[in-house]
Amino acid sequence: MSARTTFVHITTRAGIMFGALFLVSVLLAAIPGHRAPATPVQEAQQSSASQSQESHPLDHSSMTGMDMDDAKANEAHAVHDMTPGHMDAHSQHMRMTPMRPQTLEDAARAKEIVAELRAGIEKYKDYHAALNDGYKIFLPNLPQPEYHFTIT
Repeated sequence: MSARTTFVHITTRAGIMFGALFLVSVLLAAIPGHRAPATPVQEAQQSSASQSQESHPLDHSSMTGMDMDDAKANEAHAVHDMTPGHMDAHSQHMRMTPMRPQTLEDAARAKEIVAELRAGIEKYKDYHAALNDGYKIFLPNLPQPEYHFTIT
C-alpha cells in the first residue's frame, strides 16, 4: 500500500469518527431531559445566582435564563401539588382557612356567580370550542386527571 493510499484511508476513518461524534452530540442535545455535566465555572455562577436570589427574593429578572428542563420539572411538581388529595394542612400550594358564618348576602352573591359562570362556560362543554377560540391545552403531554387551558 502506498503512502498516499494509507493517508487517504486514515483521513477517511478520522472523518467518519468526527462525523459520528458530531451526530451523537447533536442527538444527545435533542433528547428531552438530557443535561450536560456542569463545569466548576457553571456551578460557581449558579451558586452566586442563588445567593443573589436569596438576597432579593422577589427579583424575577434572573429567570429569563432558566433552564427549560427545570421549568418543566417545576410545572410537573405544581401539577402534582394541585391534584386531589394534596389539600392537607401542610400543603405549600394552598391552605384552607376556617369558614366564617354564611350570611344571606353571601348566599345570594354565590348564586349570582354560579349563574354567570355557567352561562359563560356553557359553550366549552366541548373542549374543541376552546381550541377554536384560541385556547391551548396546558402541558398536553403530561398525564393529568383534568386538563387546563390557557390563552395565548
